[in-house]
Amino acid sequence: MNKRTPGQTLLLVVGIIVFLGGLACVVAGFGGFVGSSDDPAGDSGSSSLMLFAAGGFSMVVGFGIVAFTRAAILTGNGAYTRVTIEQGTAPRGAGPFCSQCGSRNDAEARFCDACGQRLPTTT
Repeated sequence: MNKRTPGQTLLLVVGIIVFLGGLACVVAGFGGFVGSSDDPAGDSGSSSLMLFAAGGFSMVVGFGIVAFTRAAILTGNGAYTRVTIEQGTAPRGAGPFCSQCGSRNDAEARFCDACGQRLPTTT
């Protein structure tokens, strides 16, 4: 179940609208490039380029809004907790981690099973 706040829903809608508006600008700008081949003045080519560039920028911004809002929703619903736990401290009773390669070893090990580095001694 994806629980989200009304603000997050609004951000998702705004991000999609900005993305689609940018997509429309890219298409219109590209159409200006294709249609401006018979224009001898070349003025529409620069405006088409600006429309194309602004549309591309809007698409990136809209996608970013949606992506970051989606990540916030997933984090709020308990996603990514496994990654956070694995990067925390070792569970009780587990052996030491190697400072050289990061491998977990047995509690009584003096040297790393993976790379042979001397493990810190615990007293």
